Amino acid sequence: MKQTIKMFSIVALMLGSLNVLALDSKQDNGTIIGGVIGGVIGNQIGGGSGNVLATGIGIIAGAVIGSSIGATLDRADQQAIRDAQEQSLYAPVGRPVAWDGARYGSRTGAHGQFVTTREGYHRRNQREVCRSYRSEISSRRRTEVRSGTTCQRSNGSWYEVSSSEVYFR
Repeated sequence: MKQTIKMFSIVALMLGSLNVLALDSKQDNGTIIGGVIGGVIGNQIGGGSGNVLATGIGIIAGAVIGSSIGATLDRADQQAIRDAQEQSLYAPVGRPVAWDGARYGSRTGAHGQFVTTREGYHRRNQREVCRSYRSEISSRRRTEVRSGTTCQRSNGSWYEVSSSEVYFR
């Protein structure tokens, strides 16, 4: 576990440094975000001595996918995604919230949807409402489907957790 935390810290520092220096394009941002998400997913999948390997593979796969999707999304698309995600987290479970970057001024053709799939609470803090979700992002080149689980802190912010940390109703 300590090795994984060290590895994530090093990767985050390296990626953060790169972004500050020169990488401000949507493809670069997609690569960074995809790498971090892939690393988190890989870390949750891997177990024992294979944990570091799964995390590394997750970082690489996530970076490749994120780069591809990021290359086709602009700031308007990203705002549309954020708004749809927020609406979905507050909508009744199972109600999809569609988004289309064109409504925000984008010309990329990107669109998609978010839908929450189940609700529960965090096992360590039962006051935190948690929701599993499924997101779909379609661009001209491909469609990416992701799922995850997020919990809401008392200050209203949401954070990603492993579904094993949540008791679902």
